[in-house]
Amino acid sequence: MENQVIISVIIPTYNEEKHIAACLDSLLSQEISLPIEIIIVDNGSKDKTIKIVEKYVESFSNKIKLIKLGKNIGPGGARNLGAKNALGEILVFIDADMVLDKKYIERIVMPIMLGETISTTHTTEYILNIKNPWVKVQGQKVKKIYGKEAGEAFRAIRKDFFLLKNGFNSSYGYHDDRTFFKKTGIKAKLIEDAICYHNNPDTIHEIFRRNKWIASTLLLITKEKMGVNIKELIISIIIRIIELVSIPLFILTLVLFNNIWLKTIFSIPFMFFVYLSLRQKILETPSLKEKIILRLFYVPLYRLTKSLGFLIGILLSFTK
Repeated sequence: MENQVIISVIIPTYNEEKHIAACLDSLLSQEISLPIEIIIVDNGSKDKTIKIVEKYVESFSNKIKLIKLGKNIGPGGARNLGAKNALGEILVFIDADMVLDKKYIERIVMPIMLGETISTTHTTEYILNIKNPWVKVQGQKVKKIYGKEAGEAFRAIRKDFFLLKNGFNSSYGYHDDRTFFKKTGIKAKLIEDAICYHNNPDTIHEIFRRNKWIASTLLLITKEKMGVNIKELIISIIIRIIELVSIPLFILTLVLFNNIWLKTIFSIPFMFFVYLSLRQKILETPSLKEKIILRLFYVPLYRLTKSLGFLIGILLSFTK
C-alpha cells in the first residue's frame, strides 16, 4: 500500500452470502481521510461468501484482503488471526451482517487516535431487516446501551495492546468478545454518534443456530461469572423445557385424560406457553391480518425454535 495503514477492519465470516456485500460496500463508502485496510477471515464458508469476497478483492486489491480457513475456528479465533495479519495501528472488529454509517469508522477510532482511551464501542445499533416476519416477532428495532459509561465488549482497540494481551479466548464461542474484558478489566469508551445497522436472525434455521450457539457456552460464562449466575441459568433452562413440552403434553392430556382436574393440571405448561407468547413484544404491523398471523404462527414457532436451540446448546456444553 502507498500510504501507511492506520486502521485495519477485521471481519470474520461464515456463510454470509446474504450480507457480506452490503457490509463491504458500507466500508468502502466511509468518509475518512485515513488509510484503511479490510481483512476478511473466512471460517470455511460453504455458501458463496468466498466467491463474493474474491470479486471485491479483485476490484479493490489495495484495500481488501481475504484469509481463507479450511475449518471454523470461531469468530474470536478469526479475529485473532486477522489482528496478527493486520498492518494498522488500530483494529476495528465488524460483523459480516453489519452496515455502517458513513462516519462510523472515523467516530469509533478518533478517541483512540487522540489518546483518550484504549478501546471504544458504539451505543446504538438499528435493526436492518425489520420487514422480515421472524424479525418482527423479536420485537426489536434498536439495540442500545443505556446508563453505562463504558462497555465490556469493544469494536475498536489499539493493536499493540490487543496483541500484548493475546486477543480473545475463542473457546467461549458466542461470548468470546467479552473475554478480553474478563482478562484485562479494560472497558470500552461508548461513542454515541457511531451509528451502525445490524441484521437479526431472519430464518428459522438462523434462530435455531444462534440460540444453540449462545447456550453452548452459557455454562462456561456462568462458571466464570461473566454476566449470568447459576440461578438465572436454571430458571432459563426450566422455562425452555416447559415451552418445549407444552404443546405435546397438552395434546396427550386431551387424548388420555377424562378427569377435569387432571386435564387442568397437565394443561398448565400449555397455558404458561400461551401466556408467554401473548406477552411477547412484536413490531407494529400495517394490518390486523398480519398481526394475527404473527401471533398465531410466527411467535409460537419462534419461541419453540429458540427453546430447542437453547436446550441442545446446553447439552452440548456438557461435552466441552
